[in-house]
Amino acid sequence: MSKKALLLAALAAATAAAPAVAEPLNYNVIEFAESASAEVQQDTMIIGLEVNQEGRDRAEVNRAFMQKYNKLPRHISANKVRKSELQGRRANPLYQYKNGKQTQIGWQESAQIRVESTDFTAINQLIAQAQNDAALQYTQFSVSKKKREAVIDEVSKAALKRFQARADTLVQTLGFRGYKIVH
Repeated sequence: MSKKALLLAALAAATAAAPAVAEPLNYNVIEFAESASAEVQQDTMIIGLEVNQEGRDRAEVNRAFMQKYNKLPRHISANKVRKSELQGRRANPLYQYKNGKQTQIGWQESAQIRVESTDFTAINQLIAQAQNDAALQYTQFSVSKKKREAVIDEVSKAALKRFQARADTLVQTLGFRGYKIVH
């Protein structure tokens, strides 16, 4: 056998043996997983309100807009709503096109406010009280952070209890004295 052929045979043998050496043999290892889930009732209502004013004179539009806009925080605090946030505000000219020519015909000013509360009665009262000053744009429901964290803790404990019960059953069935969590 030539020196080159012997070297290739040795390299091929070393490469084939490498995966077997790299991974140690594990005896008495059982892999399984447990999980748990829960249905969670949504406890938070989120609404979007928009204050809008249009007109010919910019100063008049701004004055009327600010009157409506300044009433909203009073409505929000009167109903003890937990959280409100200004999402955006804009003022822009309005145009009309006649005979291919653009002509400014007025102004529009608007603001979008996001309101969130776990008190559905309070947020519905806010909608009713603010309807003359702000239009309801959307309504959403979600789970509050506090409730989400509590449910995650509860479900995690349930999954761990299921894991422990199943591990105990497997240990007894296989005739072992105990187990050790590897992964």
